[in-house]
Amino acid sequence: MGILQLLVDAWAGTTALAMARRSGIFSAAKLEFIHNETARKLLKRYLEVGESSAERIDRLAEAVQKRGSSRPGPPSELMKTMSSNAQKALTGAENALRKLRERLR
Repeated sequence: MGILQLLVDAWAGTTALAMARRSGIFSAAKLEFIHNETARKLLKRYLEVGESSAERIDRLAEAVQKRGSSRPGPPSELMKTMSSNAQKALTGAENALRKLRERLR
C-alpha cells in the first residue's frame, strides 16, 4: 500500500500546486535553475501531470455549472443526483481498493 499511497499523494500534490499557481499563490516553476537535464525533464513531466489534472478539474467545474444553470428544477435535485453518483463512485472505488489490497497480500 505504501507505493500506491505515495503515487496518490504525489498526484494530489502536483495538482494542488497547479491549482495554486493558477490562482496566483505561486509563480511558475523556474526549471532553468536545475542543471541536471534528467532531473529537469522528470520534474517537468511531474508538473505537467498536475497541470493536466487541474485542466480536467476546471473543465468539470465549468460543465457542472453549465448543466446546473440550464437544468430545470430546484438545485436540491441536482445535489441529490450528484450525491447519488458520488456514492456509487465511492462504493466502486472502495471495492476496487479492497480487491487490490487482497491481491497484494
